[in-house]
Amino acid sequence: MLRIAERRPGLLPNEANVRARAIAGMFAAHATMQPPIVEREAAILMEKDKSWFADACPPWMTAFEAGSASFLTGLAIPSGWTVPSASAVS
Repeated sequence: MLRIAERRPGLLPNEANVRARAIAGMFAAHATMQPPIVEREAAILMEKDKSWFADACPPWMTAFEAGSASFLTGLAIPSGWTVPSASAVS
């Protein structure tokens, strides 16, 4: 993300202090999101065959795995965007 943001005008502020805070925010967001994503993938790889797996998953995860966009209900999705089916994601 940083590489793209540095090369495209308007994605990062020009003022040095504000730019530094924006970059720090990008790394903070990444550090916040990476652990649950890795945990989810590990659970799918190692525990998907367990009988309790479906009950332990959050509703959005099973909806996404089934290819349903129901987990996006209520979100503002820009026009022209599409939600890929589960077969396209796999």
